[in-house]
Amino acid sequence: MDNAQVNVKGLQDKQAVQVLVPQDTKQFKSYLTLRDYKTKKALHLNNDEAVVTEKLAKIKGLKVGDTIRLDDATGQGHRVKIGAIAEMYAGHTIVMNKAYYHKVYDSKPTANATLIRLNDSSTKAMRDMSVKLNKEKAAVTTIQSGSIRNDINTVLNSLNQVVLVIIVAAALLAFTVLYTLTNINVSERIKELSTLKVLGFYPKEVLEYIYRETAALTLAGIVLGYAFGYAVHAYLMSVVMPEIR
Repeated sequence: MDNAQVNVKGLQDKQAVQVLVPQDTKQFKSYLTLRDYKTKKALHLNNDEAVVTEKLAKIKGLKVGDTIRLDDATGQGHRVKIGAIAEMYAGHTIVMNKAYYHKVYDSKPTANATLIRLNDSSTKAMRDMSVKLNKEKAAVTTIQSGSIRNDINTVLNSLNQVVLVIIVAAALLAFTVLYTLTNINVSERIKELSTLKVLGFYPKEVLEYIYRETAALTLAGIVLGYAFGYAVHAYLMSVVMPEIR
């Protein structure tokens, strides 16, 4: 694993990027799932391109076939061709195989990190293992995927509270609007409704006649609300995705 930086237009600070180069691509798939951010199909590494994560592609305006400049620790720039964009919600990562790394950096990758999957995935087990590994002289630091997941959940829980307030406020507003519209509808059509009663319509039929338009407006609001809400939710998720350096 290497650390690199990229310049992003509109941002003063450079963005930190992790460059992952698995020693065994087959085993790597069991630790990290790479799938296309649109089609959700599994992605495979090749000798001519790299896989970039979704958030980095968005802030850089990248698409498949583009190239991105990575600055290493010495400040030297390296051009990387994007072969696919992977779905990932935390941090900026570029994944490539050893052959393409050698082509980009003109050197062989050095194995300096190990992916570990615990049978016991509880928070305590991960914390204990992290403490144990950090005591080793060869260990510089440990990164727990569970802590990253907790960071994301913290953001989402805060967002859920905001969404709940918005839903309650929207429901109260919708009730007020529908109540007002119904009153206006009845007051403006009182003669028409009286005529219906004179013609022999039952009270239930008159009520159905009154509330038919209200029901249509409610259904239209639900459909449009789902569509608009989905779009707003997708936008918020793209904005609040945390950057784990």
